[in-house]
Amino acid sequence: MKERDFIRKICSRIGFPPSIPVGPGDDLAVLDIPAGKMVFGIDSITEGIDFYPNESPDAPSPISVGRKAALVNLSDIAAMGAEPFCMVASATIRKGLPDDYLQGIYAGLLSVEKQYGLYLVGGDITASTGPTTLTVAVLGSSPYKQLLRSGALPGDYLFVTGVLGGSILGKHLEFAPRIAEGLYLAKTGLAESCIDISDGLSTDARHIAEMSNVNIDITETAIPVSGDAFALSGKDGKSALYHAINDGEDFELLFTVRRDNASRIIKEWPFETPLTMIGSVREPDAGEQPGGVFIIGPEGREPLPDKGYEHEI
Repeated sequence: MKERDFIRKICSRIGFPPSIPVGPGDDLAVLDIPAGKMVFGIDSITEGIDFYPNESPDAPSPISVGRKAALVNLSDIAAMGAEPFCMVASATIRKGLPDDYLQGIYAGLLSVEKQYGLYLVGGDITASTGPTTLTVAVLGSSPYKQLLRSGALPGDYLFVTGVLGGSILGKHLEFAPRIAEGLYLAKTGLAESCIDISDGLSTDARHIAEMSNVNIDITETAIPVSGDAFALSGKDGKSALYHAINDGEDFELLFTVRRDNASRIIKEWPFETPLTMIGSVREPDAGEQPGGVFIIGPEGREPLPDKGYEHEI
C-alpha cells in the first residue's frame, strides 16, 4: 500500500473533540492545551525485541502490538499522576510486512484512543530494510501534584498495586494502566514518590531509592505474587517469588506513603485494584551506600540483586 493511501485510510477513522481543532493531514496538529502542567513521554517497541509477528501461532496479533505501544506510555502517565490527552505515532515498517498487519497495528492504537480518550493527532510512516519499530509519544496534563521518583523519605512505607510476576504469559500485551489510581494518589497527595513497574520490582524499587537518596527494605512475605508467576514457575523451574521480584512489564504502580498516611490509604482506597504494603524506606546504615534495595526474609535483611530487565545497547 502507498503511504498516502494508508494515511487517508487511517485519518478517515479518527474523530476529534473541540480541544483538537486540527489533527492529522497538516504539517502539525493544533491543540487547545488543558489547564495545569503538561507531561510528555515517548516509548518504542521493536520487532524481534518486543514482538515477533511471524514467530509462531502464539505470536501477538497486530492489534495487540498497536495497543501495547500506546499502553506502555499510559502506564508512565499513570505513574506521574497525570491524565492522557493525545499521542503521535511513528512507524518504521519492514518492507514485506503484510498490509493487513500494518492496518492491525493502527487499529490497536485507535482502540486505545476510544478506550482512554487518547487521541492520535499525527505521526509518520516510513519503510525500512530493518525490523519494524513503532514509536508512540504521549502528551498529558498534570492538574495535581506531580508524582516523581525522588520524593521518598526515611520512615515512608512502600506500596504496590495489583499482583506481580509472570507477565510474559499475557499481561505484558494486555494490561490496564493504573491511570485512575495515579490520579487519586496525586489529587489526595498521599503518594510521595511513584514509578510504574516496567522493568521489575527489584529494578524499579532501586530507581526510587537512587533518585531519593535512601535505602528500601522489602518484606519477602508481603510481595503479592500473581497466579501467572506460579504458572511460569512450573514451566521454567524458577520460583514464583523470583518472578514476582524480577519480571518486567507488570505495569503496576510502586509508590511511597508517609507513615502518618499509611493507615488512611489502606482504609480509604476506593479501587478494586489490590493495594499491598510491601516495605519501608530508611536512612542507610553505617557502611551502606544510599540507593540500595534489601529483602527481609527468613535469614534477615539481605541486599536484593537487581535482576530486572534492562536493554543491552
